[in-house]
Formats: sequence, C-alpha cells, structure tokens
Amino acid sequence: MTNYKLNIGLDNNSLSKLVENLNNYRYYFFNDYNVKTSIGEYNGVKELTAIVDIDAKNHNFEKIEKLCKMLCTSLKQECIAVSLYTDMYGQNNGLLVYNDNYKGQRDVFNSQYFLN
Repeated sequence: MTNYKLNIGLDNNSLSKLVENLNNYRYYFFNDYNVKTSIGEYNGVKELTAIVDIDAKNHNFEKIEKLCKMLCTSLKQECIAVSLYTDMYGQNNGLLVYNDNYKGQRDVFNSQYFLN
C-alpha cells in the first residue's frame, strides 16, 4: 500500500471546503483519505492545519503531485507539504508542491515543521 501525508493550512479555507475537494478527487487520484487537524506553522505564523492521510494504492506519485497542484489552486494555497516516507529514525522526508501561479521564494521541505 502506498500512503502519503499532506499538510494543508486552513487559515484562508474551511475544513469542509477541503473535504469537498477531496471527495471530488477520490478514486481518480487516490483510493481513500482520513483528515485530522492540528496547529501548524507557516512563515512563522501559527495556523490551523489539516493533516491528510492519503491511501494511494495503485496510484503513482505523479497523480498525488497533480492532486496537490489542483488543491493549491482550488484552496488558494501557496504550497502543500507532502511526506513521501518516514525513515528508520522517524524523520519525514518529503517535498513542497507549489501552486503553479506562485511567484515568491520557494522553500524546501523541512520535517521539523511537518505535522503527523
């Protein structure tokens, strides 16, 4: 089974809008998902963050990347953090998928800020 974890800030969105989007994309980009929330941080500002567990069995990473880009556009996100795997020391390894329209400075994934 292939699983990915997404962190999506909810400062400018509602959880219900995120869930609506995930329901629309389910089965095309992934099999199933689970969402919980926690307080995260983006650019030094604390914000409510959705932690989305994605079951992507039989779906490749390109579909997850496309899903993240579509969610960035729909939810007006600069980027979405994606955990690709957790190493033997419990560190998340991943990347930031940016909105195609984002023109600012692009950061690299930092597991210190990633919520599980």
